[in-house]
Amino acid sequence: MDSADKTYKLFIEEFSSLEKSVYALLQKNIDYKDELEKLKEENLKLQKENEVLRETLSQFEGKRINGASTKIKAEDKENLKNQIDELISKIDFHLKS
Repeated sequence: MDSADKTYKLFIEEFSSLEKSVYALLQKNIDYKDELEKLKEENLKLQKENEVLRETLSQFEGKRINGASTKIKAEDKENLKNQIDELISKIDFHLKS
């Protein structure tokens, strides 16, 4: 086998290796795009939940500010607190990932 054949064989091996690397990177890119879409959807969902909670809180504050004697039931307070805690946990999880 002469030098040209060795060089050609080496070139083909390097090219094949590079092709495999590019394919792997393309697959990772596709996976990352899919994950990004899922995170965007989750983010929109969390934003909507957050808006609902803000509206609920605003309504409660409005009742309190208007001097209404209606008090929030302990159960409603606990439910609202749990919803806020869940939302904070979800946001914290997404910020850490």
